[in-house]
Amino acid sequence: LDNNYLNGVSTYDLVLISKHILGVQALGTPYKMIAADVNNSHTVSTLDMIEIRRLVLTLITEYQNNASWRFVDASYDFPIPNPLAVQYPENISMMLMTNYDAADFVGVKVGDLSGDINARSSAELELVVADEAYVAGNEYVVDFRASDFTDMVGYQFTMNFDNSALEFAGIEMGELTNLSDANFGLTYVDRGMITTSWDSAEGISMDDDAVLFSVRFRALANTTASEVISLSDAITQNEAYDGLSIMDVAINFEGTSSEAEFVLYQNAPNPFNGISTVGFVLPEAGQATLTIYDVTGKVVKSYNDNYARGYNEIQVNSSDLKG
Repeated sequence: LDNNYLNGVSTYDLVLISKHILGVQALGTPYKMIAADVNNSHTVSTLDMIEIRRLVLTLITEYQNNASWRFVDASYDFPIPNPLAVQYPENISMMLMTNYDAADFVGVKVGDLSGDINARSSAELELVVADEAYVAGNEYVVDFRASDFTDMVGYQFTMNFDNSALEFAGIEMGELTNLSDANFGLTYVDRGMITTSWDSAEGISMDDDAVLFSVRFRALANTTASEVISLSDAITQNEAYDGLSIMDVAINFEGTSSEAEFVLYQNAPNPFNGISTVGFVLPEAGQATLTIYDVTGKVVKSYNDNYARGYNEIQVNSSDLKG
């Protein structure tokens, strides 16, 4: 059976292989050793971890020297202490008219060390992002900050961004241990998706608001972070691990409550003859009024309408401002 390589394979399997390599927690069974040996070298090493991570990030779609499943004769006695020291039997020879019920194999999903655990904790790993207003033409650094990041041993997810409003400009590493460019996949960045996978053999704790990593974007339209950035399972499954359970990953956009700051931007262009745009940010959807005065304090023009939460703009025509 050689299909659906990602089935059951996640960053949590990297955590388990890493613990085995470091002697923290052995894999325990020959079948898990076979599952961990994804490059089919008859050893378990960091090279296997690299190949699994590349699969998780969709940088590859299959293993270079292995199949998705291996089937081992169930009656085979593995050598001790290294069950991978010799080639294990993957076929059974039978004479014709033999009772085929005697044939028995153990199926091993290559790369799946955790047994494809589906049960998830009700808790979640929360990443904090400022709900900043973006103005077209400007470049912004979006910090993904920690919140209750305690004894975490790994996470993975797909970061989505609206590529009609944002243009990807790069990734910057923050304070998170062992994080590098190798932990990010850009295969689908032109479709507005970035994959990421991080793990640690030991639980890592970060202070609240510590920057884990940052993504640079160039704004193509006037918008806000919460309107154009999200997390999903679109490519890489959304999950995090604290060593005891699997949980979801979520974004908390700071500045989206009713106490969030109202922002009024300078009109552009300024000065102008024709059309000028006045941008503003509302903490909540509702009615807003923009009043324009002349130098004497006289009301020249007033705009009143219902506007959405986040970034909005009003087009001002110079002909409307003539007394």
